[in-house]
Amino acid sequence: MRKLFLILLGLFLLNSCTNSKQLSTSSESSSNFEIIFQSEYAGTGVDESIVFTNQKDFVDFWTTQIFQPIEEIPTYDFKKKMVIAKSFESQRTGGSVYSIQKVETKGNTIFVDYTLTTSGDIVTQAITNPLVVILVDKVESPKVKFELK
Repeated sequence: MRKLFLILLGLFLLNSCTNSKQLSTSSESSSNFEIIFQSEYAGTGVDESIVFTNQKDFVDFWTTQIFQPIEEIPTYDFKKKMVIAKSFESQRTGGSVYSIQKVETKGNTIFVDYTLTTSGDIVTQAITNPLVVILVDKVESPKVKFELK
């Protein structure tokens, strides 16, 4: 009976852990940014932003942080665009949804407004490390500020 219970518990735990990686090719609510990747599990667990202004650094990040095959790495015109990866602090459970609402550039500062929605439902009981990767218009010497709205 104990073995049956352990097997059922193991199956339940495996079934409850989902990988929420999403790759989007369409713009979200605004034409000046595009969400290219989002996951509950690919971040570092530390609140940090990284700006990529060339394909080589972006490829290094993509292969080491996101673990996608090199054939599947998106390519961008880094003369016109740049990529911003935002890793949020670790969460104790799943179900936290970070949504980019607006990206606004003032001088060389890029302001990214986002919302955080948490589920009132039963969620995965696992430590998550949320990550959002966005494509924006390039600016020289960029400074990025994420603001919770």
